[in-house]
Amino acid sequence: MKQIALFFFMLIACAVFAQSEGYRSTASLQTGLNGYMLLSRIVADGIEYTDANGIVATVNSTATPTFGLSYDYGFSKLFSLGISFGYNSLSVSSNNLAYIDANGTTRTDGIFDLNLRRFNIAIRPLFHYGKNPKLDMYSGLRLGISSWSGGLDTNIPELETDEIAASSFLGINPGVALIPFGLRYYFTDNFGAGFETHIGPPYWGNIQVNYRF
Repeated sequence: MKQIALFFFMLIACAVFAQSEGYRSTASLQTGLNGYMLLSRIVADGIEYTDANGIVATVNSTATPTFGLSYDYGFSKLFSLGISFGYNSLSVSSNNLAYIDANGTTRTDGIFDLNLRRFNIAIRPLFHYGKNPKLDMYSGLRLGISSWSGGLDTNIPELETDEIAASSFLGINPGVALIPFGLRYYFTDNFGAGFETHIGPPYWGNIQVNYRF
C-alpha cells in the first residue's frame, strides 16, 4: 500500500513539475517610481522661499528611484515564489532657513539637513498566466520589511526638539504590497524586459531587465 501511495505521489509531482517547461528561475534588475520622488518634485531642487520679512531661503531636495533585485523560482507554470530587495533615499536640506529665535529676532542662519534611506526585503508569491512562451504575465503579493535609517541635522531649536520624534520614524517596519499586474517579454530564450505595477512599498511601479534559466 505504501508503495502504491508513493507511486501516485511521484506521478503527481512529475505532473506538477512538467507544467513548467524549460525555465524555472528568473533574476531581475529593476528601477521603480516611489513616493520619495514625488516629495522631491513638490520640494523642487533649488527652490527659493521668501518669508514675510523678505528673507530668502533656498531648499534643495533630491531622491533616488527604488533600485531593486529579485529572484523568482517557478514551482509550476502557474506559481512562483521569490525574494526581492529594494533601496531608495531622500535628502532635503537648506543652509539659510529663516527662523525666529528665543529673543524674537529673525535669523537667517538656520541649517536643516534631512537624510533618509530605506532598504526593503520581501518574499513574492506570484501567479502566472498566458500561454505565449515569450510572454510572462503575472499578479501577486510582496510581503516583507523595510529598514529606515538616516536622521535630521539642524541648529534650529524648534526642529531640534522634533528630532526625537523624527528618530522614532527610523527602524524596521512591516511592508505589505499588492502586485496587480506584471509583464515580462523575452527577446531571446533567456533575456527579456518588462514592467510591474505596485500598490504599497517600496515603489509604485518599475521597469525591469530579466534573465531566466
